[in-house]
Amino acid sequence: MSKFNFGVLVLGSCLLAGARPAAAQSVMLPATGVVWSGPDDRQNLFSTQINAADCLGDAGISFSLTVTQPTPIYNLQVWAGTNCDVLQNRTDASLSNCWLLAAPPVDTMFPPPVHVRVRDLLYGRTLASSPNAGPDVPLAEACELQQPSSSAQSISLYFMLVDASESIQGTFATWTASYKLTPPNPPLIIGAQSGSDEIHVDFSVDQNDTTISGFQFYCEPGAGAAASGSDVAICSAPNAVLPGASANSVQNFSCGSAARDASTGNATGLANGVSYNVAATATDSYNNVSPLSNVVCQVPLASAVSTDDTASTDDPRTSRACSEGGRPAARGSRSAWAWVCALGCGTCLLRRRRARGRGRSGRRRLRRAEPRRVTIKNSPS
Repeated sequence: MSKFNFGVLVLGSCLLAGARPAAAQSVMLPATGVVWSGPDDRQNLFSTQINAADCLGDAGISFSLTVTQPTPIYNLQVWAGTNCDVLQNRTDASLSNCWLLAAPPVDTMFPPPVHVRVRDLLYGRTLASSPNAGPDVPLAEACELQQPSSSAQSISLYFMLVDASESIQGTFATWTASYKLTPPNPPLIIGAQSGSDEIHVDFSVDQNDTTISGFQFYCEPGAGAAASGSDVAICSAPNAVLPGASANSVQNFSCGSAARDASTGNATGLANGVSYNVAATATDSYNNVSPLSNVVCQVPLASAVSTDDTASTDDPRTSRACSEGGRPAARGSRSAWAWVCALGCGTCLLRRRRARGRGRSGRRRLRRAEPRRVTIKNSPS
């Protein structure tokens, strides 16, 4: 092949490559294009986390998309589920992998935001999609999973341009969220002890739920006190703090909390001599709150010893006796330290004197053992 023919071949290849159509249409979802709306307090949650309150409160999510080379011959479709980019999952009625949420027209690069209700987003995973569900799905069914789980699950939204045969054109955008609609199991209170202005609560938790983030205590005055001559609490039946009740109805009785890895905590801010009905709830990392636990009765007592006050101020060996401002914390400790210091100083002085005495006597013995030097003078003959 001549150099001329080779050059023609290369030039023709480049022209053919350049003659290919430009990149097809694409749908993009910017990171800032997701905005939540609704009554739920989503504090400490990521934008990709969905909880039960989002569904029950009819929260919604708006998605601001960017569409390159928009054309009216393709429709924008929004699907929810798993693997919705597979045509069979979108068209086979016997499958429940995907469900269509919206199909707005697109004729501009920046179409109006697409609004999706949380309960519609989760439709295929809840009782709302069951065969027996009627046209007007009760709210409880719309927010109750077909398969309740104590762990979080994932779901995706697909924003795609499709042609008349439902085939995807160009590139599509996805948004994946995790949801947890099942609240954690309530803790089980296994013991409660009196403290001063507080009650020490021991409880056990569901070890299988790894999403638990903390615990909350609720204390309702029990209209009683400690039995005469004993520390046994007497409580009347509670009116609000009831086993299995919703935490939303007892917020006025909130009385302390415990960390996620704790099995004990303090119900605080209580009045000594007044009995309390005490219950607890568990909260997970999706802000779902369990129902109230079992209820126990206990009364704070001024004479109760705090569980944190375990060091004796009369023992000079305790760290507390010397930790307050660098000085002994108790009079008994101060006098004890003074005697210890005096004894130590006296011992040191006695040892030094003995050492000096041994040094002097040794030098005297050494001088006695040295031979005397005698000078002999020769007399003249």
